[in-house]
Amino acid sequence: MKILKSVILALSVFFIFVGCTATSAFSRFRTRNDNKKGSAVIPDTARYNSKKLMTVTALDDLDSDSEFSLEDDDDEFDNTESVTATWKKDEVYSTLIKAAGNSVPPELCSRILNEAVSYLNTPYKYGGTTANGIDCSAFTQKVYENSIELQIPRSTREQFSIGEKILKGDELQFGDLVFFKTKRRSGPGHVGIYIGDNKFMHASRKKGVMVSSLDEQYWKPRYMGARRLNITE
Repeated sequence: MKILKSVILALSVFFIFVGCTATSAFSRFRTRNDNKKGSAVIPDTARYNSKKLMTVTALDDLDSDSEFSLEDDDDEFDNTESVTATWKKDEVYSTLIKAAGNSVPPELCSRILNEAVSYLNTPYKYGGTTANGIDCSAFTQKVYENSIELQIPRSTREQFSIGEKILKGDELQFGDLVFFKTKRRSGPGHVGIYIGDNKFMHASRKKGVMVSSLDEQYWKPRYMGARRLNITE
């Protein structure tokens, strides 16, 4: 009888030990897997939130209106085949000044064109406003500000709302701001300065500040119209 009790006691202890060990092992296994699962989700979420926060902050630094106010220059469809070689500024200036016409006083025309040409080959930078990197609406803004002290708004959207409206098909004059639909949303996504002979200067996302033609396969169907500024002495 004593032997039987001893066997029963030993079996009881054995099953209790095995049960506890299995439960502990399962708990440890589940914790490790849960931690792995958690570590895969939390960092991704944190990275997303951090990126989103940085984007909003950067845009707020550039323009206080909204995150869409500098949405120009995104040029998601920009695949123009324009010349990619480095521009020789003196040659470009002498060529373009002859094509500028007489719609603007010669002295002002020279100053505007000289300032625009000084930015040739400047790389594109979204939100950039200097010769180290510039976007399209900053290019147009800086050209007028630095050449004839004419103040125009910062963004393409705002620039599209100023000046005299020149519709598609109307005759363009030197200095007109020309606008293009380069986004799926309504409204212009790109702006440049008309310089005569059906050409315009602009900051291209892929090629930086350059000269393009309104007749190019990329730009022609995207041309929306122009705005004529009050360029006077």
